[in-house]
Formats: sequence, structure tokens, C-alpha cells
Amino acid sequence: MPPARFSLSNLSIKHRLPLLIGILLLGMVMASTWASYRGVKESALEIGRERLQNVTQQLAQLSQQSTAHLLTKTATAANDSLIRAYLESPSPSTRSGASATLRQFNAEQDANSLQVELWDINHSLVLTEPGGMSPAAVDLRKEFEQSARDPFKAVGALRLVKDLVVSPAVAAVKDSAGKPIGWLVRWRQVAVSPDPRGLKDLLGSEAALYFGNIKGDVWTDLVKAVPKPPTDLASTLKVTHYVRDGKSVMALGRPITGTPFFLVVEFSNDVILSHSNHFLRSVLIADTVLLAIGIVGAFAISRSITQPLRTLTKAASAISGGDRSRLVDIRQHDELGALGSAFNVMVTKVGDSQRKLEGTVQDLRQSEQRLQTVIENLNDGLVISDLNRQLLYWNKAALEMHGFDNLEECLLKLPEFTRMFEISDLDHNVLDVERWPLPRVINGEQLDNLELRIRRLDVDWNRIFSYGGNIVREANGRLVAFLTTTDITERKQAEEERRLLALLVESSEDAIIAKTLDGTITSWNKAAEKLYGYSAKEVLGRPVGILFPPEVVDDVETILKRLRRGDSIDHFETARIAKDGTRLWVSLTISPIKDELGAISGFSTITRDITEPKRGAEALRNSEIRYRRLFESAKDGILILDADSGRIIDVNPYLIEMLGMPKEEIVGQQLWQLGPFKDILASKLAFAELQRRGHVRYENLPLEDSEGQVRQVEFVSNSYLVGESRVLQCNIRDITERKLAEEDLRQTNQRLEGALAELQIKTHELATMTQQLWQASKLTTMGELAASIAHELNNPLATISLRAEMLVGQLATEDPNRHSVLVIEEEVERMATLISNLLLFSRRSHRQLSTVNLCDELTSSLDFIQYHLRSHKIDIVTDCATDLPTVQADRQQLRQVFLNLITNAGDAMPEGGTLTVRSHAGAMPGGQPGVVIEFSDTGTGIKTDDLPKLWEPFFTTKPEGKGTGLGLPICRRTVEEHRGIIEIETRPLRGTTVRVTLPATDEGIEVAA
Repeated sequence: MPPARFSLSNLSIKHRLPLLIGILLLGMVMASTWASYRGVKESALEIGRERLQNVTQQLAQLSQQSTAHLLTKTATAANDSLIRAYLESPSPSTRSGASATLRQFNAEQDANSLQVELWDINHSLVLTEPGGMSPAAVDLRKEFEQSARDPFKAVGALRLVKDLVVSPAVAAVKDSAGKPIGWLVRWRQVAVSPDPRGLKDLLGSEAALYFGNIKGDVWTDLVKAVPKPPTDLASTLKVTHYVRDGKSVMALGRPITGTPFFLVVEFSNDVILSHSNHFLRSVLIADTVLLAIGIVGAFAISRSITQPLRTLTKAASAISGGDRSRLVDIRQHDELGALGSAFNVMVTKVGDSQRKLEGTVQDLRQSEQRLQTVIENLNDGLVISDLNRQLLYWNKAALEMHGFDNLEECLLKLPEFTRMFEISDLDHNVLDVERWPLPRVINGEQLDNLELRIRRLDVDWNRIFSYGGNIVREANGRLVAFLTTTDITERKQAEEERRLLALLVESSEDAIIAKTLDGTITSWNKAAEKLYGYSAKEVLGRPVGILFPPEVVDDVETILKRLRRGDSIDHFETARIAKDGTRLWVSLTISPIKDELGAISGFSTITRDITEPKRGAEALRNSEIRYRRLFESAKDGILILDADSGRIIDVNPYLIEMLGMPKEEIVGQQLWQLGPFKDILASKLAFAELQRRGHVRYENLPLEDSEGQVRQVEFVSNSYLVGESRVLQCNIRDITERKLAEEDLRQTNQRLEGALAELQIKTHELATMTQQLWQASKLTTMGELAASIAHELNNPLATISLRAEMLVGQLATEDPNRHSVLVIEEEVERMATLISNLLLFSRRSHRQLSTVNLCDELTSSLDFIQYHLRSHKIDIVTDCATDLPTVQADRQQLRQVFLNLITNAGDAMPEGGTLTVRSHAGAMPGGQPGVVIEFSDTGTGIKTDDLPKLWEPFFTTKPEGKGTGLGLPICRRTVEEHRGIIEIETRPLRGTTVRVTLPATDEGIEVAA
């Protein structure tokens, strides 16, 4: 018999119904589970997107701050004085200082630092640290152009150099005038810092960070170069999903402000959805268990529960879909009925709670919006910072007050604002950052109306702010510091203007008086006290009539009526009486004083003392009377001409008598029309010259009178104003007798000058002979002294030399004392040479001439005295040209000259300094080739008055006991005997240069015998 096949038709109704109920329950559970999973999955993805937004924003801010810090440090080093000195004056000494500055960026200080370079203004690499590296050929012209203008720094794009992803930071090196003279370039590898824990905490273990250029040509994962992301994230700036290495990821990119860089953060979808997948597995297990229980229970319940369960299931599905208004209609009085009622009550309460929650959230959002609107529209600025000095918020007024365009520019840490702003008190004393308002609030101080000056360093912007602030606790329990700022610049300026106005009134040279409508004095400045003799205490509250003389009292009421009508009185001259009864002439300017409504509340009077000008006018009238009397009685001829037409306005009696012409024939004529003056002023052109210059003087002119008699006259013309007209006054003086006397005197002077010239010739000859005799006497004395010194010194020196020679023979070659004894021998020999040079000055000796290389002799001389110079803190700089011609000279005498000049230079620098020795090809005065040796020190210099005396024996500028005064005379004599020239150039307190020029051997010049 074949086995029976399974079919629903084979089951009874009571078995079929539970099975169907189980299948329906399974479907509902699966639908509800899938809907819940989708909701959880979407929530997880949304959380991942929000986290991705936050992470990329924080990383972009961190990268921007790190780049800004890197550029600031680079710019600080670029403007180090040692770097600037090397670019302005390259030399071994300045190079060492610049290298030391560059080494502060070495790998020990910065693990990611690869190389630091210094470029000059011609884009040439001049210095590299570490030294010995071969820089890759990279084009930095774009970075140089960016950093050649404000803010004089730039960060370059990522580059792939020798399998490393690197980036340059470039800062301009500026001279004292602020003009770029070169660039400092820091090459750093783009990599994770030595302690990446903070980055891992921010990203998580399953996230990836990629760093690249905005144009997308170079990318790195901070370890090595990687391919470009599959999607152009720079064009969307939104969360993007794609597949990398077989894994589904979500990614977001963000540019780094102020740099050419772009960063991308990727999160794996598996990590984000791990919680939702775990939730799905848990729900499926629970659903399976519940389904099994439901199917087992379904076989135990009656058919009557089918419809209520279906109703509950539909309502539950609707609620799971978001419809919380669905109720069930179960009209049973058993447990299902109670369950349906409880379900309806639960749905109603959940709906009410949901609506209340949504209303509360909406009210909270509206309240926050209103608060944000109020804060953003405040006239005062508001700044909020955490207690770690990280700025969190600026309102609109604060941004505008401080010159920022948007919030992203100023969400920095507090110390970074020191490169943007300078804050000082009202007395212009600059405050350090710890005394700024916000640090004081963070340190627990409560501020109220703190007035300070603030200045932006990058623009011409200077304001005065009033600060207030305190520490408050936010709703989440976090403590923050808030700071309010009020711009009081205009108020302070108004206060200053009022103060200056009061000071101006008090310091005015004019008396300024204020009075009421009835003439009561209310204000009295210092000038009024000085003019009238009353102090302010004596006159305030008294009528102004105390200053009026009796004859002007009746004019007071008339003046007051005009002023009450709003009229002003300008420059009214009248009389006044001072406290001591002195009568004064004054000029008054009276103006009405109006209140805010325009009503006249009083008057102000500016009084100027014109007593002296009045007296001056009277004196002028008296002067005119005296001038007329002088004009009439003068013993010189005087003509007064109109400066424009040349017509004669007036003539004095003396000139009328001199010309022998009546006054009527002279006055009214033009000067060149008069016969006697036709030869003096031959044409109108001469008068035009007289008009232009205003002053003309003619001497020794012939003037013929009406009778034909010729006189020698002096003609002087001057121009001046008479009222508003310009006139020319011509003074004509008869100098006939004086000219005759002058001719006699001239002939006498000629005879005397001839005799004086002969006397000067004789005097010069006598002075020359006297100088020769005096020099010969000094040389004789010096010769006797030199012989005496040589006799006294040679004997002990011979003994020392003999003993030293014996010691050398007794000491072994490896004995350390042998070197010291050899030095004694050399010094004894040098002392003997010095004595010989002393004798050379008083008598000639036989020299040994040879061909000498001056560079070698300079080097030997410097080596010999090098220890002495360095022990006195004197640096030696040598600059000897190569291929110098040789000279014919006595090697020993030449070396003695060099040692004398080097020793003198060292003595001129008692506190230390620099001695520069140069040699180069030159020419003698006649044009023949020569060699020039220069010794330049940075010492005290030589007084100008002492220069001519330097070549005299026994003259010295050194302290007593320091010099004999023989060194320079011996040097001069030695150089001149070698047909050379020695010169001295000096600047007091700025150093001296001694220049020796010797003829070259290729001219065949012989040394003087």
C-alpha cells in the first residue's frame, strides 16, 4: 500500500487553522523583523555619515592648524638675523650662523623633516641642511611667487620624490625694509606623527585616512603613495559609497583651508552595519522561538481568537510602519478583549507622548532659534571659549568688530591670536597674552568695563573696547568662559575731543569769556585772567559791566539786543578797563550760545588785545613824519618811482640841487626820459630788470648835471610797498672824492702787496730750513738713544740666547719642554731684530734683497702673532688674491713692517674686534704695476688732528708705557726705501685702514740704496 502524501486537505479544521495561524504569524514576524532591520540599518548608516562629517571636519581643522603652525615656525626662522645676514653678505662666518639656524629643523627635532634649503632671490639654491645631500630637481616657482607677497609664506603641493610623498613649506626671507631677498624651504615627509594614538582614537581601528592634492595627482595613506580614490570626491564634497579592495566603504573628502591639500576618510560599511546585523540575528532567533511557541499555542486555543489576532496583527504592522493612530476593535469580554483595550490605551498614550515630545522638541528648537537670533543681533560682541583656551563661538558683532569674515577664521586656540592682534592699556603699554581679557576670565577673574586698546597687526586698524566676562556652566555641565566686547572708540574720541576743547580754551592766547543773557560771567579762561588781571574766582557770577569804561556803558544794552536776536558781532573794537585801572584797546568777537533745542542760552566773547597795534599805528604816523623830514634833509639824492610805470613820484631837494633842474621838470617824467639818466638806464629793458629784482646797485657811474659837470655817483635802488602800491626808491650818492681817495689807496696797496709777497717767500725759506734743522736734531738724538739701548740690550740677549741654545742641546727631542725653549730662542732672535730695526732708523745698514711672495709673508706674520690676537678676542679675516706678482724686498724688514702694523691694529681694539688683511694687484702713482696690502681694524680709530703727527719719531697715541712712537716711522722709512707708498685712512670710533703699495718685480724696479 503506497504511503499517504502530505496535504492540507488531509488535516482537520482544528489542525489546519493553527497551521495557517502559524504561517501568518511567521509572515508578520518576518515583515516586522525586516522593517526593524531596515530602520536600524538606516540609523546606523546615518550615524556613520554624521561621524564621517565630524571626523573630516576635525581632521581638516587639525591639518589647517598644523600647517599654520608649521608655516609660522618656518617664517620665524626665515627672518632670523643669521639667515638674513648670510643672504645679504655670504661668507664662511655668516654661513656657519645660517647653518646653525637651519639645523634646528633636523630629524632629531622633527622626525618627518627631510631637508631644509635656503634659496636666494635669483631662485638659486645656496645652502642645504643636512649638508652633502643632493636635492631633487623640483620646480618651486609657484611657491616662491606666493610667498613673495603678504603673508610671505606658503605651503606647496604634495610631490613624489624618491618614493616618498613630501611637501614643502616656503617662507620669504625679508630685509630690514620688508622686501624679500630669498626663501627658506622645509621639505617634510607626509606621515603619521610618532604617537598616532590620538589619530586612531579619532578615526577608529577600521577607518582609513588618505591625504592628497586638490587636483588629485598625488595621494598617500601617510605611509606610502597610493592610487587616486575611485570617485572624484573634490567635485561633490558629500558622503560617497564605492568599493575599494573588494570592500564596500563610505567616504567623504574635505579641502584644507589655506593649503593645496585635500583629505579623504573612509569607513567600512561592515563595521558600521555590524550592530544592525547582530540585531537582525538576535531578532531572528527570538522570532523563531516566539513562532514555535505561537504555533504550539495555536493548537491549544480555539478558533474564536483568529479574528482578534488578525486585527492586532494589522494594527501592529501599521504601528511598525509609523502609523501610531491605528486602534483595534475587539468586542469581547475575555482576555483578548482586555488585551485589545490595553493595546488601544497603549497606542493612545504612545501617540499622546509622541505628540507632546514633538511639541517640546519644536518649542526647544524655537527657543534656541530665538536665543541665537538675539545673540547674533546683539550690538555687543560675544566670544565663548572652553577652559583649554579653544575658541568655540563668535557672534556676528564680535566677528565684525575684530575684522573676520566668517566663523572658521577665528575658531583657533588663544595663543594663535598673538600673531593677529596686539592689546595694550589706554596708556599704550603692550600687554602679554596672559593679561588679555579672555585668559583673565579663564583664570577665574570676573571682568566688568575693562577698557583696553586692540590693534590688528596685518591692517591699519586700531580700536578701544570695553570688556566684560565670567565663567558659566552649560546645560551639559561643561564650564565655558564668555567674553563681551563693546566698541567705545567713538565715545573715547568724543571724550578726548571735549578734553582737548577745554584745554584749547584754557591755552588760548585770546581771552574767552562766557556769560548769561543778562551779562553774568559764567566762564573765564587763563588768557582772560592775564588780560584783565582778575582771577576766575573774582569774576564768576559778576556782571560783565565791571570791565566797561564809563563812556561805553550805554552801548552794552544795544549789543545785548543784537545778540538776543541771534546776531554775531565780529572784530568790534572798543575800550576795556583792567583790574588795576589800565585802559585797554580790544577787538571783540561775540557769538550766541545755543542749547540742544536751538534756544539762545548765553554768549561767548573772544577778546584780543590790540593795545599794542593801536600804539603801533600811532608810532607809524610819527615814523612817517620823521621819514619825511629825513627825506627833505638827506645829503644823498633820493628819487621815488612808481614800480609799474617808472614815473618819478617824488624827488628830494639835494638831488634837485645836484641835477640843477627844477622839481617840476623831474616829477611826472619816466626815469629814462631824463637826460642825466639816459646813460645809466639806457633802455626800458634795464628798468624791467630793476622791476624784476627789486634791488639794483650801480657803482662808479658818471652823472652829468645841467651845466655839463660830471660826477662819480653810487646808484642803489630798493623796492617796498606804500599802502597797496609798490614803489622804487633810488638813492644817488656823490662819491667823486671817495673814488679819488680809493685810487690813491689802491696804488699804495699794490706797493705793499709786492713787499709782502717778497717777505712771504723769505719766511717760507726760513721755516723750511728750521724744520730741516729740527728733524736733523731729532734724528741725532734718536741715533744716540738707539746706540745706548742696543748696547744695554744686546749683552743680556746674548746671554739668554746662549743659555737657551745649551738647554736645547740638553733636552731630548720628545721632551715637551724642548718646544718652549725653542720659542724662547725665536723670541730672543726677534728681539735682536727689533733692536736692529731701531738702529736702522738712525743709520743705514746693508739689506739682503730677494724675490718675495707677499701672500706667503703675510701668512707667516699672521701665524707668528695669531695666538696673541686670539687671546685678545680679535678675529682674523684674510682675503689674499691668487697669482699676485712678486716684489723685490728685504724679507726680514718687510716682515717687521707687517708685524708692526698687525700689532698696532690689535692695540687699537682693546675690547676685541676683527682684523681684515687683504692683498690684491694694483698700480703705483706713475702707472707701473704694483701690489697692495691692506690692514683694516674695527678699533677706536685715530683723531683727525693726530694724523700728520703719526710719522714723527716718538709720537704715539697709545697710553703711557704702551708704545715708543718708533713703529710707524720705521715702517714708513722701510716702505719708501723699497720705492713704495704707505697710507692711513681712519674714521674716529669706526676703525683704521693702513694701505701699503709696493712695485712689482716684472717692472724691474730696484730698491733704493
